[in-house]
Amino acid sequence: MKHIKLFALILAFITLFTVGCGEIKGSVSTPMGDKVFVEYDLDGLTRYETVEELKAALSANLEDLDNGWTYGEIADDDMVLEDAVEEEVAGDGANFDAAAPGDSDNRADYSDTNNQVAGVQEGDIIKTDGEYIYHITAMSEEKHSVLRIIRADNGQVALCSETDILSIISERSENYFPLGKGGIREMMLYGDLICVIVTYRTKNDDREMPSTMTVFVDISDKAAPVIADIRTQSGHYNNARVADGVLYTISTHNCYLYYDYDLIDIVADEIGLPYSVTPDLDAIQPYIDGAPLDTDYIYVADENKSHSSTVITSVRLGGDDYGFADAKAIYNNSGTVYCSEDNLYLAATQYEYHYSDMDTESEIDCYYKTVITRIALEDGVIKPQARGTVDGNINNQFSMDEHNGYFRIVTTGYYYSVQMNKSNLYILDANLDIVGKSEDLGLTETVRSVRFMGDIGYVVTFRQTDPLYAIDLSDPADPKVLSELKINGFSSYMHPYGDELLLGFGYDATIEGSITGLKLTMFDNSDPADVTELDTYVIPYNITEEYYNSYYLYSPALDNHKAILVNAGKNIIGIPFLREGWYYGDDGKLEDDYCANYYYSFFGFEDGQIVEYAKVTLDMG
Repeated sequence: MKHIKLFALILAFITLFTVGCGEIKGSVSTPMGDKVFVEYDLDGLTRYETVEELKAALSANLEDLDNGWTYGEIADDDMVLEDAVEEEVAGDGANFDAAAPGDSDNRADYSDTNNQVAGVQEGDIIKTDGEYIYHITAMSEEKHSVLRIIRADNGQVALCSETDILSIISERSENYFPLGKGGIREMMLYGDLICVIVTYRTKNDDREMPSTMTVFVDISDKAAPVIADIRTQSGHYNNARVADGVLYTISTHNCYLYYDYDLIDIVADEIGLPYSVTPDLDAIQPYIDGAPLDTDYIYVADENKSHSSTVITSVRLGGDDYGFADAKAIYNNSGTVYCSEDNLYLAATQYEYHYSDMDTESEIDCYYKTVITRIALEDGVIKPQARGTVDGNINNQFSMDEHNGYFRIVTTGYYYSVQMNKSNLYILDANLDIVGKSEDLGLTETVRSVRFMGDIGYVVTFRQTDPLYAIDLSDPADPKVLSELKINGFSSYMHPYGDELLLGFGYDATIEGSITGLKLTMFDNSDPADVTELDTYVIPYNITEEYYNSYYLYSPALDNHKAILVNAGKNIIGIPFLREGWYYGDDGKLEDDYCANYYYSFFGFEDGQIVEYAKVTLDMG
């Protein structure tokens, strides 16, 4: 296996290739089998024996809802959502085959997706195994989405094959419609297998049903990839992970009737709906490979006041059979996903309403609560294990972490008693009971980024300036703030840079808090009790020497950690940017054409300074 130079990755991403294309020669297998899933019970999650009992429980949840939303009437019995992609339905519930787990990938000296947890793979639109680059993206109406396989050798790249994934999928059903940009969301790479995750909708009369599809592509012959299997589950795609040779896919299933969005106002007027959709409890069971999931595997959270269920499926990779090993659904908001090698955590925001200005006083103080569900992952078996609640809501997946048997989470909440935001760090045990906390971080401010590094947690809050807190977590029962560094602007993402440095990427700002551009900051965290700023590299919004006098500057890395490349060993930081420009005359009218400049910059840290090594301009056509 030959080493891939980092520049080859970028060139492969932006270059048009001219080598011949491969063909798809495989067929799609029929999914249904006779396997029954394992049942698990957990306090706070209730299962019901029949569909009618499940409907009644969910209907009662919705009737009790008193938060300003109105949901309309429950749909008639004959208005049933159907999954038109799969033609077969197996009895009262879906049954599945399982494949044996495979060996883990061999590691080598090449770039990888910027995964949060070592050993847990996250999806991406570009992957590499050190010899080949795999890239998938939406293209055009003529080519829905393609999977490209590119050979890379010492900086030289050549296209091995190009496969139109969605054209093949659309041949299976006339009711297939991709959602979003070509329907492609991301992919996983596992040995000679690529798992392409697609969102789509089926349409029946005036109703639509969003679903998530996983396409398993055998890439053992790089010139001729073969679709080995296809699996489907109800709901919009939320997230996925590969842990210990198992693919876990999370989607959000809504039991709604979906109306033609062009007719929403007409429909609302005619049937008296103040909301664009109405619950359809005949669609309460998520579909797994075209069959409704049995109620034995559907849970309703005690606090649930939602039509939405989180659908979690597992597929063991490494064999020749990609049937579902397990499937569970939990009626509660899906929220944000964090995954370790052993546990999957769902963190769902729940809104709490204060009624002190009404007839009855409320004991609720914090406007937001985060409900956490821990789900044990054991060779594809999905086992709900614990539930807990903390004040506030989280920023993103990096607000959560698992370490030495404890779960750590950072939140921001608005508190009625003090009429301001407060940020908090909580440490919970395996039962998700709070054992330690550090509250009142960044009063009046909001958490912008979090990074856990072993026994130290780093938290950035912002309102006008950027306090960077270093918190000692070595004693779970007594976390302590070690230091607080205040600088202008804030980091929206932090990444360890070797053993004694911490990289921050985010927004530059004035001392009053006005955003003026983007920035990279290198911190010295060799002593967490005295974190210092070593250097900051600013990319300003406005560049006066250029023709345009109005600008917009953005980077996908601000809110997508997979867009940033960080390799401290090679001293390389790669970040994509988009700069847009307009020219306005003295009268305020636009006098020239719009300009968009896409580019990818490489940085390094030398002699105490952040330096820009190179800039690659992207021709987006």
